[in-house]
Amino acid sequence: MTEPRGVTATAVAQQPDAAGRGLPRDAARGWARLAALATGAPLAAVWLAAGDHLAVRDRWAARARPDDDVLDSALPYVELVRDTGEPYELRDTRAAAPGDVHAFLGVDIPDPDGRPVGVVAALDLHPRAWQPADYTTLRDIAGMVSAARTPDLGRRAPLLLSGLLESVENIMIISCNADGTIELADEALRALPGMPASVRADADHVLPWLCDAAGHPLRVGDTPLARAYGGERVRDARVLYRPPSGTARTWSINGLPLRHADGRPAGAIVAVHDVTDARRRRRLREAELAVARAVAVPGAAPDRVYAAILAALGAALDATGAELWLDDAVGGRTRRAARWPAPADGQPPADPAGAAEVTPVALGGHRFGSLRTRGARADGARELLDSVAEQVAHYLEQRRAAALAEELSRTRDEFIALAGHALRTPLTAIASLAELLREGDADLADQRIALLGRIESNAATLRGIVEDLLDLAGLESGHISLIWAPVDLAELVERRLAERAPADGRVRLRGELPEHLPLTGDRMRLGQVVDNLLSNAVKYSPEGGEVRVRLHRHDDIAELTVADEGLGVPAAERDKLFHRFFRGATAHERGIPGTGLGLALTRVIVERHGGSIALADDAARGAEFVVRLPLNPPQ
Repeated sequence: MTEPRGVTATAVAQQPDAAGRGLPRDAARGWARLAALATGAPLAAVWLAAGDHLAVRDRWAARARPDDDVLDSALPYVELVRDTGEPYELRDTRAAAPGDVHAFLGVDIPDPDGRPVGVVAALDLHPRAWQPADYTTLRDIAGMVSAARTPDLGRRAPLLLSGLLESVENIMIISCNADGTIELADEALRALPGMPASVRADADHVLPWLCDAAGHPLRVGDTPLARAYGGERVRDARVLYRPPSGTARTWSINGLPLRHADGRPAGAIVAVHDVTDARRRRRLREAELAVARAVAVPGAAPDRVYAAILAALGAALDATGAELWLDDAVGGRTRRAARWPAPADGQPPADPAGAAEVTPVALGGHRFGSLRTRGARADGARELLDSVAEQVAHYLEQRRAAALAEELSRTRDEFIALAGHALRTPLTAIASLAELLREGDADLADQRIALLGRIESNAATLRGIVEDLLDLAGLESGHISLIWAPVDLAELVERRLAERAPADGRVRLRGELPEHLPLTGDRMRLGQVVDNLLSNAVKYSPEGGEVRVRLHRHDDIAELTVADEGLGVPAAERDKLFHRFFRGATAHERGIPGTGLGLALTRVIVERHGGSIALADDAARGAEFVVRLPLNPPQ
């Protein structure tokens, strides 16, 4: 959340007598302390209208009285709440200076007609995540401050405070007076069995249903209220409430001693926050994030992924054991793929005691296996198990898809290698026999010269297809290595331009080349790149058209551009242009020869050199291919 725009800070007007006109002198006193205590914030304040200004009527801080500079830094947000009549929440203002307010939660104080006449706010000098219960608490306090404007505040105060205790969600208030007698308590706290009457007289009484963070029952004298009564400021004390029946709850308690204006002890007050649900949500969210991180690690071994998943799951559920079982589709059996906790080295795995909770791991009707947990004691186990099972299913589906793709690629490459071996031999024989026949008997040559020419041409075409397929598969798989050496790309392109210029002059080739452009690469493969791009451009150029070839250097990159004046590439075909065997609609309609392998092979060669190839978006007409090659690629 960012700072509010269009709000300027105004100096806090210290006019306590004018503030909140018609309000009894002490009507706002104590509400700031209650606001801080109930929200757990280190600072709180109440502002009330004083003419055109807002005056601080009450302020409280956990360590020391907040000074005017701190409250001044919050004033833009306070004015925003007053002007809009809407609550405002700020979790982190990164632009705030040290010592200024970084987190703010404020609600307006309405008058009897509903007009904003002030603001009650909780503040923090550090980033803070406010909870929905914090807003509810401040809204209730604002209502009571508003009600205090009436003259019968004295009669209504107990009723108002009682209403606060009953209306604040997930927060309970309990206080004691100067002699330790409990005089104010939430109804739910009063209903607890064995509730003591005094933190002083009953200090040695043990409360079996109230335990410290380690699970040990608390004495009344060790409770947060008793500690606050003894003068201690209690912050975020964790207490476990374990009733004889029902679900255990986790409480976070803030407390502070109360004193009269002259400094005499007046008792103590604590706010009990029920954080069970919030802790459960945080625990489940952290477990889900841990599982998501585990399955997202590129190239991670499955065993490590499974172990990380079960560790996160077991810890979040407070379980005694967790296992992942996977179905073996080939063998028709289920095997245990991982378990938590893992057995120690050299020790046989011990089966956890107790019945297992089984959660299917399935996706789209396909079952992969199951998660099995034992002894889960945390709330929300079912919700977390279903979520983790779904994440595991997606991970296994991705692994299955990757394995199928790898198998398909391997099978394809093996087929291409086999087909190449089976086809290359007879094709070579055909070409050799055709050459012998051409050079043989003149009578045979006269009758068969045209046919033999076609045999040679077709044999060369088929050989080219097979060689392109083999090159493509070998370069993609890494079985074919590049031969790295210094290459003058300018000289190479110039030579190819001279060799590829159409003899009939149907298409002109024009080059804009530097005198030299040295880089490291495979000369033969880079020659294939230039040949394929030039051949492609010439084939798709109209008669009288021009193919423009430009080569230049940008820092450590050589950029080669080949542009023609043909019909260009339709938008629907751009994404498929570099796929093997793809040929566009123009090629089919005009009968332009080709195999659909040239651009696919070109892309692979360029990428093996650490470069990129793309079809330019801004070509005025025709197609423009841009190849970018590093001068010193990683080898």
